[in-house]
Amino acid sequence: MVKKENFSAYFKGKNFYISLLVGVCAVVAIAAVYVSVTTDNNKDLVDLNEPLTEIADERADMNKVTEDTDAIQEAQNANDSLLENDVVVDEKVLQEAISKTVADENKSDSGKAADNSKPDAVAVMNPGGTPNLKFNEEKGLLWPIKDNPDVIMKYSMDKGILFQTLAQYKCNPAIIIASKVGEDVLSAADGIITEISNNEETGLTLTMSIGNDYNLTFGQLKDCTVDVGDVVKEGDIIGKVADPTKYYIVEGSNLYFQVTEKGETVDPLLLLR
Repeated sequence: MVKKENFSAYFKGKNFYISLLVGVCAVVAIAAVYVSVTTDNNKDLVDLNEPLTEIADERADMNKVTEDTDAIQEAQNANDSLLENDVVVDEKVLQEAISKTVADENKSDSGKAADNSKPDAVAVMNPGGTPNLKFNEEKGLLWPIKDNPDVIMKYSMDKGILFQTLAQYKCNPAIIIASKVGEDVLSAADGIITEISNNEETGLTLTMSIGNDYNLTFGQLKDCTVDVGDVVKEGDIIGKVADPTKYYIVEGSNLYFQVTEKGETVDPLLLLR
C-alpha cells in the first residue's frame, strides 16, 4: 500500500504532470475522433437525403424541357397551319382569277359574235391606234382608175366568160379595168393594207381591209407606195398599173379589182359609184 507521503509526493512531482498532460491529450484525441465520426455520420445522413432532392430537381428540369418542347411543337404546328392557310388563299385567289379570265373571254367572244351579226358594227383597227374603219355601203366605192374607166371583163361567178388570152371560158371573181401602164391606182375607200404579194396570174397584188368584213384586192400593180400595216384614205395613190401578166396578154394592160365580204366575192360594180 502506497504511503500517503509517497502519494502526495507523486502528485507534486513531475511525473504527475506528464501523466495529466498525456491524459488530457488522450481525452482531446478521443473527443476529436468522436466529433469526426459524428460529423461523418451526419454527412452520410445528408447524403441519403440529397438524392431525393436531386431527383426532384431532375424531374423539374425534365418537366420544363417537356413544356418547352410542347411549346416549340405548338409554334411549329401554328406556323405550318399558317403556311397551309396561305397556300389555300393563294390557290383560291388564283382560281378566282382564272374563272374571271375565262368569263371575260367568253363575254368577249359573245360580244364578237354579236358584232359579226351586225355588219355595220365590225371595224378594222390599225395597230398604230388609228380610228376604227367602217365601210359605208350606201356611199359605195371610189373608182380606182380615173377618167371613165372601161371594164373589159365583168364579174361573173354563176357562169363562165371568155378569157381571150387563155382561149377558154371560166368564172371571173373580179372586174378587169382597162388602163394604161404607169397609170395611178387609187384607194377605193379608207382602209388598212393587210397584204402585198406576187401572184402568177395577177402579178404584184395588194389587199386592204376597209371595215365591216369588206376587203379590196388590186392586181397587175407596180411601184406600190404603201406597205403592210399602212392606213390609207380614199383617193390615195397606192401604186401604178404594170404590164399585164401572161394571163392577160391579149386583154392588154389592166387593173384587176376584186371585192370580198366575209371571204365571199362580191360584184364590184354593185358598190362602185
